Amino acid sequence: MPQSAVETANAALSKLGSNKFIATLGDGATESIAVNDRLDICKRALLRMHPWNFAIKRKSLDAVWIAISNVVNNGSGLCRVTSAAHNRATGDRVTIEGVTGTPGNGTWVVTVINQTTLDLVDSVFSGTYVASATDQLTQAAIFDYEYVLALPADLLRVYRVDDLVYDVDYRVEGRTIISHSEPVELRYIYDVTDYTAMDILFYECLAAYLAWDISYRITQSSTLKQQLWDDLFNPRTGILPKGRFIDATEDPNQKLEAEEWIQSRGSAVSTWV
Repeated sequence: MPQSAVETANAALSKLGSNKFIATLGDGATESIAVNDRLDICKRALLRMHPWNFAIKRKSLDAVWIAISNVVNNGSGLCRVTSAAHNRATGDRVTIEGVTGTPGNGTWVVTVINQTTLDLVDSVFSGTYVASATDQLTQAAIFDYEYVLALPADLLRVYRVDDLVYDVDYRVEGRTIISHSEPVELRYIYDVTDYTAMDILFYECLAAYLAWDISYRITQSSTLKQQLWDDLFNPRTGILPKGRFIDATEDPNQKLEAEEWIQSRGSAVSTWV
């Protein structure tokens, strides 16, 4: 039988010493209910524990930009921006780019007039707005960062951001990355749903992890649960450390460029001063 959710479930039950195997996850048996409750959670947790090569995706994350159509004096000397529906609230921050003829570019706290109009707090209007197709605004973090970028829906763990940029400054908050730049080049661990795509050692780890997770529910044996934990996580003999080591050694060694070495030495010195 090819790798599948049902086969994973039966492998876990076998590790529990069960002679009863299931044909489907929804057949109503006690074992099926236990597996059905926990399999997907165990899978996603195990994926987060290591950057498995089979589970890595790449994606370029862009800010969601809203077109600006006008910038005028609000009557009190502030810049009033007209845009497409911006979905902002008073006190939010936005980053504006591309505006010419008047102030506006930069990151601002806003006062919302309506869903297509907002004022830039502490701005000073001058000049005459020159419309262009490049005028746009996007959501900014409430402080510190200029861009808020939505993470992919299937993301389980951010692995690398802008690999080729030294000293990248970003934060993962909720289902977003906040950053000083965009686009962001992202490598991430995704929620793999195709069991046939899983590395065989991950697949074996998943069966062992699921067995450990449901063991007391099925057997009421604390001793068995401890043994399954040791079989999975023991640093010398556990299948998970072995699987992670083998997976990691498939990657080439990282080359440390001279400039990066000098910068890292400088950072270390400044840390100790």
